Amino acid sequence: MVYKQSPTNNKRKIIDLKNICKNYNQKSILDNVNLSIPVNSIYALIGPNGAGKTTLLRIILGLIEKSSGKVENHFSNNDISALLENDYLFQNKTGQNNINDFAKYFSIDISKNKKLIDEYITCLGLQNDLNKMVQYYSKGMKRKLSILITLIRNTSFLVLDEPTSGVDPQSRIEIRKLFSLLKNQNKTILVTSHDLAEITKVSDYISVIKSGQIIDTFKNDSDIDLEKKFFEVINGGI
Repeated sequence: MVYKQSPTNNKRKIIDLKNICKNYNQKSILDNVNLSIPVNSIYALIGPNGAGKTTLLRIILGLIEKSSGKVENHFSNNDISALLENDYLFQNKTGQNNINDFAKYFSIDISKNKKLIDEYITCLGLQNDLNKMVQYYSKGMKRKLSILITLIRNTSFLVLDEPTSGVDPQSRIEIRKLFSLLKNQNKTILVTSHDLAEITKVSDYISVIKSGQIIDTFKNDSDIDLEKKFFEVINGGI
């Protein structure tokens, strides 16, 4: 079964992917992927390892070229930020030094957005840790700092790859609150994760990808048993 029509059709989109294919060395990685992400939504992309999630994210971010299909972006090139699955931080510097260094790299005057950034810092529970060396951070703290750095550009479209990877329960709650704050600020978030419990709690829409194809897309329901539905879709799909 290939899911052909999204329940988001009547909403304004930030990006439309139409019949996206990607081949490497004559091997199909993505096969006619259609994906429409509504503005001001939290859209989750889930699937098993090797399903094509990372390749699809790289196409959305413009890091690699599609083999065929059409990408319609309804945002400017400067209005998208991404968090990759791994943390790329300066270990021998403090959290604040990392923020300052990345701001310089992005050519951002963070003093202009200080109130907003302080709000994110508080939401993530990092206010007492930014003067500490990153090498002494826990994995969860490093992940939260990486998320914070992703936000300093203040873009309307965020692509977050495994944002809760390696974080503790308290940090999951903080990241969940952050998602709610970002949505209230009219931002759109595309998130990938293997943490189905968190996806259920934060997302508006969910697409399941398997073997390079979107095999189901549905609106999230707080009563949904996502783990059960996930395996039903995966085992009953292509």
